[in-house]
Amino acid sequence: MSTLPYSQASKSVLVYFQGGKWSMGDQYPTLANFSRQGVSIRAMERADLAVVVELDALVFGVMRSAYFERRLATLNENDADARMIFLVADYQGTVIGFVMGTLAYGEFGLTQVTAILDSIAVPPRYQQQGIGRQLIEAFIKRSTMQGAAAVYTLVNWDNWTLLKAFHSLGFALASTIPLERRID
Repeated sequence: MSTLPYSQASKSVLVYFQGGKWSMGDQYPTLANFSRQGVSIRAMERADLAVVVELDALVFGVMRSAYFERRLATLNENDADARMIFLVADYQGTVIGFVMGTLAYGEFGLTQVTAILDSIAVPPRYQQQGIGRQLIEAFIKRSTMQGAAAVYTLVNWDNWTLLKAFHSLGFALASTIPLERRID
């Protein structure tokens, strides 16, 4: 069973994903009794897929089910442990954040093993609580243990909150510049 906090008017409830459907559950712990020390970072499991998709949609406003299904399908591949890093923040049995990335072994002309952090989300009610920091630090630690010498990510240039968060974790402008060409 996977769970996701859901805010309805002023009452927070727990939404359960079980048996292929969402249903309402018990009162969800409020921020008043939230403790960052109660958050554990663990490997993402296939059972977390529905919660991760919903959490991503809650934070970014777009449902990307196919993207996450493709990414999590790699968990079954032989080298998934060597190339993929999928982590979730778990608080009292509820996923309240996630981070996903890939290890690159020479892609884009990089000469060293490089971690590419490509997805991170924490629901608005848990932002500014250090959960994103915990996720990124765990991602960096796992990347380092798997041989990465650097971590890359992309941030929209006008997302000052996220830019400040990554800066506080030691991220800086990279020597590479992403280029884009629109195809109409």
